[in-house]
Amino acid sequence: MEKSKKDWARLWKPVKESRVSLYKAQFKQFSFKKHSHENYALGVIEDGVQQFRLGGAKRVAPSSAMIAINPGEVHDGESAVPDGCRYRVAYFNDELLSDIFFGLYGDRQRVAYFKSPVLFDSDVSSALLHAHQFMEGTQKNMLAAESLMMQVVAEVFLRHGDERRSPCPVVRNKDAVKKAVQYIRQNASENITVNDIAAVAGLSPYYFLRQFKAITGLPPHAYLMQCRVYLARRAVDQGCSLVDAALQAGFADQAHFSRSFKAIHGFSPSQYKKDLHI
Repeated sequence: MEKSKKDWARLWKPVKESRVSLYKAQFKQFSFKKHSHENYALGVIEDGVQQFRLGGAKRVAPSSAMIAINPGEVHDGESAVPDGCRYRVAYFNDELLSDIFFGLYGDRQRVAYFKSPVLFDSDVSSALLHAHQFMEGTQKNMLAAESLMMQVVAEVFLRHGDERRSPCPVVRNKDAVKKAVQYIRQNASENITVNDIAAVAGLSPYYFLRQFKAITGLPPHAYLMQCRVYLARRAVDQGCSLVDAALQAGFADQAHFSRSFKAIHGFSPSQYKKDLHI
């Protein structure tokens, strides 16, 4: 738990057009009155224990548990321990879930719900925490942030939703993915989004994510990072400093560029620049 005893909370959108709102808070003294949300709420407890009443029953969510609240479900909330509770929540609407379900099942006919308000699934809760933190911390790679969050939401509903169908197989559309690849290459230095690329490919956003990985072997955000590395490397070849090359290619900073470069080449960009002048 953070050392500060002060209760605090923050609610925001990572970018104006995002279909996900982010919330994080720490509460020791504050208690929520009964209320409901118009959107789905999917949260993860970072530290402490939260308790709330929903559906006439008391629910307890310890550290690493997920809280899954459907739209319209009335609940309250407070810390269950003296040291307080720190947690994060992603709010998303029917439109985002409809896109995910279309990508999984090929239809948008049915509204889905979380089966339980408290979920114990360490793999998915870790993925949700990572996706939330990544979406908060990035302003240069919304493609990765959105992709990670959509994948987490899809996995939660596959494991803990009331829909029991298996996802439909991916019918490969190489022409659509070819258009997506060309768009990513041409706009690699820009902060492109899942919706941007999916629209070019003529696919729904989540089905696009499935298509792209099935055909290329990489998720689109990994392919984008690869393209940015090659852009930056060409800039270094032309005499740019490592800092300028990283910024021109769309990286948030040189450190991110260095990690991505080494992951592909096995050596650092500084070593590459040095070897160019031997």
